[in-house]
Amino acid sequence: MREIQVNVAYRWFLGLRLTDRIPDASTLSQNRRRRFTGTDIEQTIFDAIVEQAIDHHLIGGRVFYSDQWWRLQGYPTSTAVERPSWSSMIHHDDLEGVLDRINGHLDGITDRYICEHRKRDASGGWNWAIESGRVVERDGHGSPLRMIGTLQIINDRKAAEVREAELHRQLLQSSKMEAIGHLTAGIA
Repeated sequence: MREIQVNVAYRWFLGLRLTDRIPDASTLSQNRRRRFTGTDIEQTIFDAIVEQAIDHHLIGGRVFYSDQWWRLQGYPTSTAVERPSWSSMIHHDDLEGVLDRINGHLDGITDRYICEHRKRDASGGWNWAIESGRVVERDGHGSPLRMIGTLQIINDRKAAEVREAELHRQLLQSSKMEAIGHLTAGIA
């Protein structure tokens, strides 16, 4: 809260004038959630950070995975430890579809790469993941020069989808049984 009181840029970001009263923290949190729901502001900020890192030659000419990317999958962040290749971590049943999507984006067919698939973690288990990325720079021939992206583990969401599908199946079965009950009651 002190940061908001003294930082003019933060006030501007929050849409507050210098003379405006500072709302309590829960109000700020709710406003932030409402203001950015349905936007890609987090992806936009991330893209800008990575672009600046590339522009300053912090990364370039190679594939770079952040420590957080490795940690999400249970791998050590030390570069002294050999880690698997990106494609070897993708479930064999998903690999063809994943490669089709990323190649479609690299070839300029789609404006973004987004794919849900299973990835092997460091313990050998499988996690559902969503990867999202986009080419941010192409050469004069349209070949990709820079691509940035994110990884999110979505096991909880996938488990909820399975539960929802099972509940829907049970509801459908119950409706069928009810219809049969009405039908047999009419015959009797």
